[in-house]
Amino acid sequence: MLSRYKFCARMLEGKSHVLGIGYGDAFGTPIVQQSVETVSGIDIDPLVVNDARERFALERPGSTVEIQDLVKEPVKGEFDATYALDVIEHPKRGVSLLKSPRRTVNPMAEINLMDRYPTSARPIEERGSTITEEHRRVAREFGKDFFDGDRLYGYGGYGYHPRFWTETVKRFRDHYNLAPDASILDIGCAKGPMLYDFKRIMPECTIAGLDVSEYAIENALDEVKPYVAVGNAKELPYADNSFDLVICINTVHNLPLEECKQSIREIERVSKGNSFITQDAWHDEAEHSNMEKWNLTALTYMHINDWQALFKEVGYTGDYYWFIAG
Repeated sequence: MLSRYKFCARMLEGKSHVLGIGYGDAFGTPIVQQSVETVSGIDIDPLVVNDARERFALERPGSTVEIQDLVKEPVKGEFDATYALDVIEHPKRGVSLLKSPRRTVNPMAEINLMDRYPTSARPIEERGSTITEEHRRVAREFGKDFFDGDRLYGYGGYGYHPRFWTETVKRFRDHYNLAPDASILDIGCAKGPMLYDFKRIMPECTIAGLDVSEYAIENALDEVKPYVAVGNAKELPYADNSFDLVICINTVHNLPLEECKQSIREIERVSKGNSFITQDAWHDEAEHSNMEKWNLTALTYMHINDWQALFKEVGYTGDYYWFIAG
């Protein structure tokens, strides 16, 4: 019995404010409390809630216990994490309970999940003095020139090599603790190299990819062609809560501002709770200058503080990081 709470304590270690759903008599809460600053709880049973309140007023200052039914109303307040033991398996209530608490977790975790992706020195000054608006116009067509044409138009040759995505895919898998049969969406999937590695490393997973480029989809890796389609991030052709993980690398910034906002709302909509996006940004004027010289395709790029404000505006609760030209 107590082993479940010990497991929660390990998973939640270092969190500030944690919510226990289906709190009951708070039997195992002292174990969780050892790893976090405060634990609050909710339950539908007034008897157990009142009992827990009386004990916690003395034993756990700063913690609260409330009577609440998540099927009828969302959680009040924000938390760093939530946990529920022996709650969601109740058949008539489980789905609603799963949907409600995810919006209460504090949004927007800045984390570099691309730290295993190989990098190289960028010839920023050379590119800045060479590319023209015509290069940008052609690049924004996301056709053959962008993927497999001259380097001034884009990638200068886009193909699969395991050194690019294999370790990054493992990073995603481990960070999000993905189940072997997890469902994963890659928005801006290009020819599908990351999806290929997901399927190679997690053979039972379900993959889907979307890209605005007809050329990229037509030339996708054979192994992923059945799973990728042409489409726009601003209108994702998937139902709500469809994917265990949604990934969008350097894609939403290619849209005008309002469409960029809509695309992030769409990512939030189709995700079950885990998402990761990267976008062009800068911390200071030197990085801003570099971005202006390097940028080919982005229509929406800004200071990291402005991005974070935008995330809050559209209600994005997932993880994020930056592409910094430098």
